[in-house]
Amino acid sequence: MTGYRHYIDAAESSNLSTDSLITGITNHIVGMDLHPVAVTFARVTYLLAIGRDRIIASDRGDIKIPVYLGDSLQFQEQSTDLWSSGNLVIRVDDNNELFENELRFPDGLLEDAGLFDRLVDELAKLASSRTRYSKIPSLGTVFQRFALRGADKTVVQSTFETMCMLHDEDRNHIWGYYVRNLARPLWLARNPNRVDALIGNPPWLAYRNMPSEMQSDFRDMSIARGIWSGAKNSTHQDLAGLFVERAIELYLAEGGRFGFVLPNTTIDREHYSGFRTGDYESLRGRMAVTFSRPWDLRRLRPHFFPRAACVVFGERTDVSVAMSNEVELWAGQFNTQLASWSEAEKFVVRTAGQTKHIGVSEKSPYQSAFTQGATFSPHFIFNIQKVEASALGLPQGKTSVKSSRSVYEKKPWKNLPDLEGVVETELIRNCFSGENIFPYRFGEPSKVLLPCSSQGMLNNDLIELNPGYSQWWKQAQELSDNNSSNSKMSLRQRLDYQSETSA
Repeated sequence: MTGYRHYIDAAESSNLSTDSLITGITNHIVGMDLHPVAVTFARVTYLLAIGRDRIIASDRGDIKIPVYLGDSLQFQEQSTDLWSSGNLVIRVDDNNELFENELRFPDGLLEDAGLFDRLVDELAKLASSRTRYSKIPSLGTVFQRFALRGADKTVVQSTFETMCMLHDEDRNHIWGYYVRNLARPLWLARNPNRVDALIGNPPWLAYRNMPSEMQSDFRDMSIARGIWSGAKNSTHQDLAGLFVERAIELYLAEGGRFGFVLPNTTIDREHYSGFRTGDYESLRGRMAVTFSRPWDLRRLRPHFFPRAACVVFGERTDVSVAMSNEVELWAGQFNTQLASWSEAEKFVVRTAGQTKHIGVSEKSPYQSAFTQGATFSPHFIFNIQKVEASALGLPQGKTSVKSSRSVYEKKPWKNLPDLEGVVETELIRNCFSGENIFPYRFGEPSKVLLPCSSQGMLNNDLIELNPGYSQWWKQAQELSDNNSSNSKMSLRQRLDYQSETSA
C-alpha cells in the first residue's frame, strides 16, 4: 500500500487528472503471484488504494488492474525462447496434435498491458462464441478499435484462426487466460522493461518440504547461481533466497533497488552464506548486488510470521558488496498484529547492532587452492579398463577398452551392459578421486575416457574425426537419453556442468 500512497500523493501534488493518475499508477505498479487467492486479494487491495471516488469518477477511462497470476520465479527458465521475430510466441502443446501450433502476438502490443489484455480477451471471446466449424469472422472492427496496422494485423489474424481451430476441436480451454498471465512476467523480464524497485514477501518453503521434482529444479538452479550450501545443509535451504536472486536477475534494472521480507536465518545462518555474497552466476551471465544494512525483526513480539523475519535491502550493481554483520535491530511488544504503522511505530525501538554467523563450519586453510572437479556419471560410461587386443594387434594410437564397473552404481545403470570398443588413445586420461587419493600420497590413477583432447572439449564435429570414440560416444548418449531421469541436460552438458571439465 505504501507504493500506492507515494504515487498517488505525488500525482495529486502535480494536479494530475483522475484518468492520468489511474493510468500512471497502473503502468508503474505491477504485481504477480502464483496463487489465485493471493492475486484476487491483491487486486482488491489495488482498487482500495485507488479509492472509491476515483473509481466512480466520470472522467476516468477503463481500469485494468495489473496484478497477474504467473510464475514470477520462472522455474523452468524458459523466457528467452518465447520471443521470435518481434513476437511473443505461445506454443500450443497438449499432446493431442501431430504438429505444434503457435499463438503469436506482436511485441509492440505488450507495451500497453491493459490494451493487450483487452485484445486477448476479445479474441478468446470471439473464438469461443462462434459455432464450431463455422466461417471465421472478420476482425476488421477489432483492428479498428485497437488501432492495429500492417504486419500486426496479419500476425493477430493468424493467431485468431488458431484459437478458432482450438475451439472447433474442443481444445480452447483457457488459452486467453493463460496467454495474459504468461505474457506479463516474460515481458517484464526483457531488458528495456525491467523495473527500478522490487519489493515483496517471497514464499518460505524449506527444501525438505518440497516435492521431489521441485527439489531437483531448486537444487540445480541454486548450484548454478552459487547459493547452494551443500548436502549437509540441504534440508534447511529455503526457496526464499533463490526467489530473491531470481527476481533481481529477471526484473530489476541496473541501479534498481530491492527490499524483501525473508526468514531471519537469511542474515546469520550458513545455508544462506552463498546468498549473502551478492555475487551470482546464471544462464544470463554474472550478476552482482550491493547489500545494505538489513533489519533484524526477531525481537518483535508477536512474530508476524510462523518464524522470525528480517528485511534485506540492496541495489543491483556492477560489483558485488556482501551483506555485512551490521544490522538494524527492531524490538517491541504489540497487542495486535493488525496495527497500522502510525499506531505501531511508538512501540518499536530501532537500534544499531551486529549479528553473529551461526553454524559456519571449520574450513581447511588450503580450501582456496582447490575446486570441485568434473563428475563422471554414469560411472561405466566414462570409467574404463584396458583389455588385451586380439592376436592381430591394434593400429598405432588405438587402445582396446571396456567399461570399468563400481560397487556404488545404482539402478538403472548397474543393470546395463558394459560398453566395449577400440578408441583413440589420446582421449584416455588419468583420474584421481576419493578412491585413489590418500593422506599424504596418491594411489594408482584410474582411467577415464572423455571427449577431450589437449585443445579442450570436443564438439560433435571433432568427435566424428575420432571414429573409434565416436562409436563409443553414440552408444553412451543413447544409454543416457533412455535411462536418465534428468531430461533437461544432455550427457555432454552434465559432463561439463558449470565448466567443471572444460575449465
